[in-house]
Amino acid sequence: MGNASLRVWLMSAALACIAFKAIGADEQTQADVCWKALGHLALNRIDETVDTLLLEAQPWTAQEGKSHPNYEGIATTMRDYARRAYESVHEQNSAKSVRSRGPASRVRFEGLIIHLEPWEFDNGRRIFAGCVRRPQSIASAGFLTDLEFGPDRDEVLRRIEAKVTPNATK
Repeated sequence: MGNASLRVWLMSAALACIAFKAIGADEQTQADVCWKALGHLALNRIDETVDTLLLEAQPWTAQEGKSHPNYEGIATTMRDYARRAYESVHEQNSAKSVRSRGPASRVRFEGLIIHLEPWEFDNGRRIFAGCVRRPQSIASAGFLTDLEFGPDRDEVLRRIEAKVTPNATK
């Protein structure tokens, strides 16, 4: 069974130019957004996944984000990424659906909270889904989201940690 890896970049330079007051979402709020987005993704609710990642706990309101002239293009790109992630994870596990999501764990790393949860597919196979959200270098640019999937919890965690560690060797 292979690993599905997807790095999801939430904002393009166009949305990064929106100069709104930062909402000040803390790490726990960002981990809650991960939990919600993974829940939508597990159920193949692609539009809800994208709206959660692009619009929740960001330094703009949902209305401000959706009214930006580049929002629809960015959301379309994000939907394609989310759809490919969903399809890849299911294809690699010879599964049609996620039967259950186990209890999540949250690991602190470099001032962030990494959200990890076990998924069990309709055929009994199990993987781990991991998610972390971190601020971009410009506060008004919002949060980046990294998603990782794989059969080994420690490997999923290691791959996420490598993404959020500055100058990490890939």
